[in-house]
Amino acid sequence: MILRHYLAADNASRLWDEFVGWTQDDDFDYELAGPRMLGHDIRRMLDKPGLDQVVNVLLQQVNAGKPGLLPIEMNSNDPDRALAWLNALMRGLLNAEETKP
Repeated sequence: MILRHYLAADNASRLWDEFVGWTQDDDFDYELAGPRMLGHDIRRMLDKPGLDQVVNVLLQQVNAGKPGLLPIEMNSNDPDRALAWLNALMRGLLNAEETKP
């Protein structure tokens, strides 16, 4: 729920102020901008060991060969969409250059 609604939770203006460069990407997906922004925000709050722990847990869930149970539990009707949200979250967590326009 948080991944799906993070952008609408008073963060939409940040997309156009802080992250406008994302909107220029060929693969830009408005719905995935929220999870990506959340990943960016989480990355800023965690120290390196904390970030590494979160990333390691999520990597087990987004494994392309065999995803974990989390995507199915997040959205049993469309686990592929939940996997896309988690991958967008990971993109924000891992990309230290996220705010460059």
